[in-house]
Amino acid sequence: MNPYLICALLIFLGSILVVLEVFIPSGGILGIVAGTAFVYAVIHGFNEGSTTGLVVLLGSAVAVPIALTIAFKLWPKTPLGKKSIPDPELGESDNQKELDQLIGATAITLTAMMPNGRIRLGNDQLDAVTNGTMIEEGKQVEVVSAVGNRIMVKEVIQSNEPSSHPSEENSESIDYSSFEEDLNELE
Repeated sequence: MNPYLICALLIFLGSILVVLEVFIPSGGILGIVAGTAFVYAVIHGFNEGSTTGLVVLLGSAVAVPIALTIAFKLWPKTPLGKKSIPDPELGESDNQKELDQLIGATAITLTAMMPNGRIRLGNDQLDAVTNGTMIEEGKQVEVVSAVGNRIMVKEVIQSNEPSSHPSEENSESIDYSSFEEDLNELE
């Protein structure tokens, strides 16, 4: 059999196996077999001569990136790729939309918030954080933001006294910073 044909077939086989490695979860076995095919093609090419070996080596070096480019361009169109990659046309995820509906809701702290802890919102128990202030267990809190998996709450201060009390006015003007903001200022 023609040595050029053997080398070309091995490079073709290796390229097909590289593409299959992207689509089939084989734990790297297909990649190892593909690499073996490329190595054997290069060895067989160098056995025929140094010029043939260099041509086969160059062909292998070009075939692998082309095969990977084709595989990664096709992968998002497969059923598994469609499930793995979110569609940018859909916009916000359903989970984020549900979290956005929590803003303004009131909950009860199940644990002390130092600054993170658990809250009960309706029948749900959720992890939440404060802006750096400690809130005791059993206190009423309000959800002020929900981004990603981070729900931020603040304590709802209940008072029977008139709102013109000077200590309340002063407490509202205090700006609390979170631990993360303090770290960012240090950088």
